[in-house]
Order: sequence, then C-alpha cells, then structure tokens
Amino acid sequence: MSAFASLRVLRAARVAPIARTFVAARPVRAFHVSLIARSESTEAKPDPEIDALREKIANHDGAREAIMKLGELMTSKGIDTTKPPTTPQLLKLGMDPEIREAGKNLMAQLQAAGVEMNPAVASQLFSKVVKDE
Repeated sequence: MSAFASLRVLRAARVAPIARTFVAARPVRAFHVSLIARSESTEAKPDPEIDALREKIANHDGAREAIMKLGELMTSKGIDTTKPPTTPQLLKLGMDPEIREAGKNLMAQLQAAGVEMNPAVASQLFSKVVKDE
C-alpha cells in the first residue's frame, strides 16, 4: 500500500463515526422457588441447660437483684443493653470500679444460687442464648 493510500484510509477513519453496537440484553430466565413443607415446626426448641439456669436465677432473689443492678449500671454508663457491647465498650466497662464491683457481686450471687459459672460455660451459654433470640 502506498503512502497516499494509507493517508486516505486514515482520513476516512477520522471522518467516519465509530459504529457502536449494543448487544440487547438477553432476557433473564426466571426460576421458580417454592418452600419445602417441613414436618417439624420452625420454633426454637427449649434448651434444658438454659431453662435450668433461668430457673435457678429466678428462684434466687440475690442473683436477680445483682443482674438488675449490673444492667442499670451499664445503662447509666451509656451502654445499650439490648445488644451485645462492642470490644471498646467492654474494655471501658472492665476498667470501671463500680462495674467491677457489681460483676464480683453478681458472680458471688450466682454461686450462691448454685450456678457454676466459668469462662467456658459462660461462652457456651451466651452463644446459645444469642442464637435463640
């Protein structure tokens, strides 16, 4: 191809608009979804460990009062007790002398009520309670 011919091609390319082709969107195929009928109910089944824990606490006035006092203190410190506290909130609570004293009192009252509470048992129970609610 000569230089003159290639110059004509370049001019033609510059003058001609670039053709834009759009591919029409293909229709999305709808899938039908139906729920499978289940024989068992979807309600959470009661956990005997949690029920026993709640019963022991309900039967011991000191444990109930200690839980209420700790909850009131947490609320007065600006903690939303309707959801789990964040890590910075936990650190703030752990450094507060009033909260620490209320926590010690709560642990003493739980032991008096017959509730065996150690970190392993607490995390297991709290994970079950959070799943239920």
